[in-house]
Amino acid sequence: MAVAWRRHHQPAIESQPWRVISEGGREYVVKSLFKEDSYELLVSDLCTLWRETLERSQILRRTKSLNPSVEAPLPVLLGNLRSHVESQLSGASYSFSRSGEGLSLSVSTALSGLPFQWQFQCHKAGADVLSCHLVTPLLSVGAELSRRVEQLQRLLARKDREIQDYKEGGAKVSRRHLETAPFDEKAFLNEMMLSKEFETNAQRPLRALGDDSCQELYRSVAMVRAWAERREELPPADTTVTETTGTWAGKIPASLLPSPSHPPLHTSPTTSPAKRPAEESPSKEDERSRRAALERKLEDDKLKGKKKKKKLI
Repeated sequence: MAVAWRRHHQPAIESQPWRVISEGGREYVVKSLFKEDSYELLVSDLCTLWRETLERSQILRRTKSLNPSVEAPLPVLLGNLRSHVESQLSGASYSFSRSGEGLSLSVSTALSGLPFQWQFQCHKAGADVLSCHLVTPLLSVGAELSRRVEQLQRLLARKDREIQDYKEGGAKVSRRHLETAPFDEKAFLNEMMLSKEFETNAQRPLRALGDDSCQELYRSVAMVRAWAERREELPPADTTVTETTGTWAGKIPASLLPSPSHPPLHTSPTTSPAKRPAEESPSKEDERSRRAALERKLEDDKLKGKKKKKKLI
């Protein structure tokens, strides 16, 4: 069963994963959200974040300026851009250039056999955007990975106790090379710190964002954060109008109810709406009259039938 934050997910740029694009020995992370007639793009080098948002009319003007010989429906144009932004495809060239506080990402590819050029012209975003899309979610990703490591360590300890119980009961490993030593947390952590991969990841922090599992975890973290923010914006439960039976509680918003220190302007009924007998409508009375008349007629017919039988006898 889907959890609430996944069930109520709404597509947004916050929950899109980062992709790594390399150019000239430099690496940038890019994330985007393409819709039917618009797009939003974010680019970062982990120090600064740039963004661009374009609507339909702006996209068409830039297309005409950069590709005057290309005529294609807007969804086709955006689909082509999306495929080249979400992954660094072969056959396409990418180049980044800075001008003042702005950054441009140029993509050269082909569309329907014709050369196609596009230039994302991004402006520098504020520190709050950098925190929202990089700093805070990546800290959450780190915390979640640490929690998962702790859970795995506990699971390994339980597995070691289970294996030891089997051995004490006389069980043996059928193949010697499958036997493992009990898990040693300190030795494991020390081995990881001395490994070559640890040095590589420390020197290339963007490498982690290119990993599929890391991207999926980032996406899930962002979805949870967005859902939590939307949930906080919802009105409190006691201010919503809900359907209940037998009482007026919940049927009137709390703002319309009198406070305990001020009595109501009008006296309330002594019985609740559910317990008060409903007034009978004329249609119900007519139905009961017809039914009573029919029953009397049936009874008379039955008596007449008995009299006829007696006469025959």
